[in-house]
Amino acid sequence: MPPALLAERPTSLVLDPIEDTTRRRFITGAGAAALAAAFLAACGSEDDDPDAVEVRVLDDVLGSVELPTTFDRVVAADEITFGNMLALGVQPLGGAWYSAELAEHLRARVQEEPVNLVASGDFDIEQALALRPDLIVTAGASWVEDFCRQLKEGAPTYCYPYGYVTKDEIFGNLRGTAIALGLEAEAEALIVQYDERIAELRQKVVETGWDTRPVSIVEANSPESWYLLVNGVAPFVLSDLGIPRRAGEEFTANDVELSPERIGDLDSAYAIIAHTSPSRPEARDALEGNPLWPRLTPVQEWRVLWTNGPAWAGYDMLALFAVLDDIENKLLPLAG
Repeated sequence: MPPALLAERPTSLVLDPIEDTTRRRFITGAGAAALAAAFLAACGSEDDDPDAVEVRVLDDVLGSVELPTTFDRVVAADEITFGNMLALGVQPLGGAWYSAELAEHLRARVQEEPVNLVASGDFDIEQALALRPDLIVTAGASWVEDFCRQLKEGAPTYCYPYGYVTKDEIFGNLRGTAIALGLEAEAEALIVQYDERIAELRQKVVETGWDTRPVSIVEANSPESWYLLVNGVAPFVLSDLGIPRRAGEEFTANDVELSPERIGDLDSAYAIIAHTSPSRPEARDALEGNPLWPRLTPVQEWRVLWTNGPAWAGYDMLALFAVLDDIENKLLPLAG
């Protein structure tokens, strides 16, 4: 992204926090500094403007930052922030998504067509500043400092610390976005809504026997790249609901590659949840075409659920609620 962009996963087993260009895609922004200077010159200085907007002072990952207290033109400079803005009821002028179409779980919340600020695989800073935003919000950390500084040169920008592995980190992304927007209460209400939904569904999990039935989550990114999903939204939702994971897929910060030779290991799962990008149907074809796939017990007993890939591989609150919907409406009925 900046930060994590989730169209595909890398082919290596261990994710390097700097080199992983699938989860974390950055932009060098050639010419952004020049555009930013022109942008600031056009806007004039605060001393020249007797009607300068009221600001509030916050701390982000780079230190103290002044943000407007009111704003109309907002940009999300990464995929997670874009989804969380929509969850908080804010319609960004522009955002970042790395697929041909906006993901279904995000499209449902868009009122007007936002600008996709991705060009040639990177976030386009020049195009973002050309929207003349009042506020830019993005996930940031020490290793995306240059990206945050480029944005700050062009417009008021808040870079919050982020993570994609644990529930606390994923809720932290929501809270970071909310702080920049002044919507902290709305963020906490979404978290309470999640907790209430979990409590309701956990009872159904026990009633249908899913608390004793191990599940495996397979992510098929390409015909040659399959992974067991072991962190992020989907795994922690299953954990909160009391649905066990298959042995060997316990929570870890590192992706677990599923080689063609190891597909037979999935036979120990009661059910398989699988997903792929809508733009990569050949990845599903390759997985189902593996000679070991039709021999798996969950496949033979019709307990394979193909889900919305962008939501199940997402890290925003709208993805989280989409996963809950799929579990309630599609997974639990497979108990038979």
